[in-house]
Amino acid sequence: MSIQLPGDPLPNPAYRWVLPALIAFIAVAMAVPFAVVHHHNSVIEENQNAVIDALREYARQQAVLYEKNKRYASSFDELSGNWASVRDVTALQPTVYRGYRFRAFTSRAPQGGAAEMKFVDADGHMTGGYAIMAIPVNYGYTARLTFFISSPGDRLFYTDLGVKTDTVSRAIVQYFVPEGARSMKGI
Repeated sequence: MSIQLPGDPLPNPAYRWVLPALIAFIAVAMAVPFAVVHHHNSVIEENQNAVIDALREYARQQAVLYEKNKRYASSFDELSGNWASVRDVTALQPTVYRGYRFRAFTSRAPQGGAAEMKFVDADGHMTGGYAIMAIPVNYGYTARLTFFISSPGDRLFYTDLGVKTDTVSRAIVQYFVPEGARSMKGI
């Protein structure tokens, strides 16, 4: 048993909450960055999944249009739904959907031993195929992956072009799948 002498502090000081509060503050401060990164990654994943679904819908609409008219849509406004209002990345004010912009192509670059392929015939109709690329607006903030899809085959490819995604994508004038791009199943 301890003896209390005059001038000794009381056994339960008024500031006894400081140490537990400091420990709680440090724990929260250490956890917040992880929560922010997790949230940011989930937003990027949601954007990428939404664009994959949109590109699949684009391919479906192109297939329906080709079956009906024996040609593909040469511009977005020939399609239905949300695709009818999309403006290409080359437009003055391109459409942004879930952190992505879109680029439609009228030809395919020579690649893998195949010759260049023009999608537009002599009458100005896109009968040779279609191709589109989905590009992140702000790499690392809105998305990381760039997506590519074309006909025939309607295979969806994706690749990470890195921090120079915007510069690289602006330099692409003919559709091609970059080396190292991976194919997605289930289109």
